[in-house]
Amino acid sequence: MPLARRACVLTRLAKIDEVKKLAGSIQKNAVKVDRECTGISAGIHRLLDQALVSLAGADTTGEGGIVVGESHDGAA
Repeated sequence: MPLARRACVLTRLAKIDEVKKLAGSIQKNAVKVDRECTGISAGIHRLLDQALVSLAGADTTGEGGIVVGESHDGAA
């Protein structure tokens, strides 16, 4: 194998190593982003559950349901 061709092959091998390192870094960051999204989603669900409990506690129908579109004086 000619010397120039060997140099080209070695350069490409080094480039493969560089790309593999970048791929590993991207994967680690993707895992971090996924964990953060999971935490945010859990927080949102917790807040929504708290809001539903609060709304159910404010229910005046006595049926456990929320009346939508009704004003405070009972007029629709």
